[in-house]
Amino acid sequence: MSVLDTVKARGAARLANRLLAELRQMFGFALVREIVAADPTTGIEKKHVGAQEEERERVLSEAEIRALSARLADANLLKSTQHAVWVMLATLTRIGELTRARRADIDLAART
Repeated sequence: MSVLDTVKARGAARLANRLLAELRQMFGFALVREIVAADPTTGIEKKHVGAQEEERERVLSEAEIRALSARLADANLLKSTQHAVWVMLATLTRIGELTRARRADIDLAART
């Protein structure tokens, strides 16, 4: 809890929630592999850590979209990663949806 409380004290409630999820996964793996005898995250809920997350709407301004082009070029990313960012932005898809998409899922003629 002290690790999670430290993150929350910085005002990073969302990060504290994500950290809890990652710790749960790590300790779950460690339990299965018999590295630890118990999961210390058992019983800890989001409300104990970072609190309930509020949904928010985020809209990029035209200036931010224009700046994205230069920032992507400077980010030293693979071209395929840069293309994926543009496809996600253009189609409003999440990264998980995009990475599971196959060529058969795309109909260029119908633009779907």
